Amino acid sequence: MLAALQRKVLIVLGTAMLCLFTIRWYWAQWQSPAIVFHFLPEVKPPVLSADEHLKQAPVWDTFNPNTVSAARLIQLGLNKKTANTMVHYREKGGRFKTPTDIFKIYDMDTLWAQQAQPYIVLLNTVLLQPAKHTFTRQPEAKQALHIELNSADSISLIKLPGIGPAYAHRILKYRSLLGGFTTSNQLLEVYGFRLEKFEPLRQFVYVNAAAVKKINLNTDDFKTVNRHPYISYELTKQIFDWKRKTILTPENTRELINDNALWIKLKPYLQF
Repeated sequence: MLAALQRKVLIVLGTAMLCLFTIRWYWAQWQSPAIVFHFLPEVKPPVLSADEHLKQAPVWDTFNPNTVSAARLIQLGLNKKTANTMVHYREKGGRFKTPTDIFKIYDMDTLWAQQAQPYIVLLNTVLLQPAKHTFTRQPEAKQALHIELNSADSISLIKLPGIGPAYAHRILKYRSLLGGFTTSNQLLEVYGFRLEKFEPLRQFVYVNAAAVKKINLNTDDFKTVNRHPYISYELTKQIFDWKRKTILTPENTRELINDNALWIKLKPYLQF
C-alpha cells in the first residue's frame, strides 16, 4: 500500500517537472526572435584549360620565329594548332627571313601576326637552318624552271613539282578571282594547298605584280567589287554606302576596312 502511494507521488512530481520545463522552453522561444538560415548555392569559378588561360592573358616578349618553341608561341597567345604548324614548317627546312614571313603559315591568325610584328627579332638566322635545297640536288630539268605565275598556263604549271592538272586548274581559277598574284605566297590560299606542297616549288616561281588587274572602288560596280576573294559581302556594302557620301581615297578606305592585315593584302588590288 505504501509502495503504491510512493509511485503515484513520483509520477505526479515527474509530470509536474516535465510541464514546467516545457512552459519555460516555449516562453524562451516566444521572447527570442526567430533565426532563419538561408543557404546560398555554391558558385564555382569556371575551369579554364591551360590554352584558354594563356589566350586570355598573352605575355608579349621578343622572340625569334626560327628558334621559338610551340609552348612559348602558345604563351604569346597563338593557338596550339598554328604554333605546331610553325614548328613543323621549320623542321621541314622552312626559315623566316623577315617578320612578315609568319603571315605565310597556313591558318595563321592575322590579328595575332600583326600584333607580333614589333616583338619579332631575327638574329643569326642564316646559320640556324640552311634551306633544304642546299643539301638536296634537284634534277637539272627542275632547276631550269622559272615560271611567272601571272602569265603561266596550265601546261607550264604542271611542270612544277607536285602540281598536276587539278592543282593547275585551281591555281588559274584563284588567279582569275584575285586579278593576279602579288606574291608567290598566295599559292597557300589556293584550296588544298599546304606548306608541304609549296616549299618544293617555291624556288621555281616568281610574280610580276605589274600584271595584277586592279579594282577601282569609285567606278566599278557592286558585283565586280564583291567578286574579289578579300572583299566580303558586308565590306562591299560598307564601301558602297561610303561612296554615296564621299569619294573613296586610300586614307578613308583604310579607315573603313579597319583591319591592317587585310589592308596590306588588299591595297595592291585597289585604285582610286
